[in-house]
Amino acid sequence: MLFDAHNHLQDERLGGNLSTVLDRAKEAGVERMMSCATGARGDWDRLRAIADCNPGRVFVSLGVHPWFLGSDERSWKARLELALNSGGIGIGEAGLDAHKGGIAPIEDQMTALAWQMDLALERNLPITLHCVGVWDKMFELLRTRPGLCFVFHSYKGSPEMTREFARLGAYFSIGPSAVFEKRKPMTPTLAAVPPDKLLVETDAPDGRIVTNEPSAARQVCSEPSQLVAVCDGAAKILGLAREEIAAKTYENAARFFKAGK
Repeated sequence: MLFDAHNHLQDERLGGNLSTVLDRAKEAGVERMMSCATGARGDWDRLRAIADCNPGRVFVSLGVHPWFLGSDERSWKARLELALNSGGIGIGEAGLDAHKGGIAPIEDQMTALAWQMDLALERNLPITLHCVGVWDKMFELLRTRPGLCFVFHSYKGSPEMTREFARLGAYFSIGPSAVFEKRKPMTPTLAAVPPDKLLVETDAPDGRIVTNEPSAARQVCSEPSQLVAVCDGAAKILGLAREEIAAKTYENAARFFKAGK
């Protein structure tokens, strides 16, 4: 059994064919998945509807991604609290991003993330984090919030950083960008992740899965069924069997998201 720790089923690239996408995931052994909102217009409602149609299989996190922070702070906070009252077992995707142009200043991103972290603590919910280019500021927010249950999605940090965040209780979700990235060896980083804190994800449809064809390899948008390829990549890096990675990451994800067994 497999648990996709991070995807975006509400994305229109999957939406037109979602039932088929979910069928393929089931056939591939992906029994459960966490689908994360971003705060883009309407995606909280779309995700909750998808989860309602797939009980016990699709779980939902609701939050505001740094790319989608609006100017009316009070409005999205109130709407997020109301949305969580109606469904959602986690908060996210939330975080910080210093590399994306045309979005809120880092100071505003930190304020929004701190509020979502505090909401997660208040409601005893796990939070899924996005972080690009500002790990020092992320650490600053996390070290003052003991007890927060958090995971870094699409994680590719250094071994030293991994050990620092592990001391704060971090979970680490490994996706296509880690296992198929050739420019940065991931063996030292994955070796630094505590075995009980490792998750796997597709980040569908944004993850890029390398698939072998008769003549060459190509990159395609991902979907949950391709979690098998991510597990294979992680297993190869760690020198373990796919079945061992699958079983352990399923157990870890179910515990992190409080999703049962």
